[in-house]
Amino acid sequence: MKSMQDMMQNGMKIRVEETDDERLGGPQKCGRKFMEYWRHPERGAAQCKTNDEVAKHIPDVDVKFKVYRLSDFDQVGGTIFVSFVLM
Repeated sequence: MKSMQDMMQNGMKIRVEETDDERLGGPQKCGRKFMEYWRHPERGAAQCKTNDEVAKHIPDVDVKFKVYRLSDFDQVGGTIFVSFVLM
């Protein structure tokens, strides 16, 4: 698993998207409130001036999948049916 700093060194960039619905996210997107927090002048020496500096504060997240059932293997379509829980 790559850390956020490893990905930044390999050229990954973050972007801030203004949206009416703050719940909309996705790969390489940071919410407006997260960006405001790290760019606010009251942060003093911890204030970030660029998006790359803000990206260093994004925590690594580990996820696990608990698979309950694999079925309906379709070799032609290349699909399967999976029952799972994301933890």
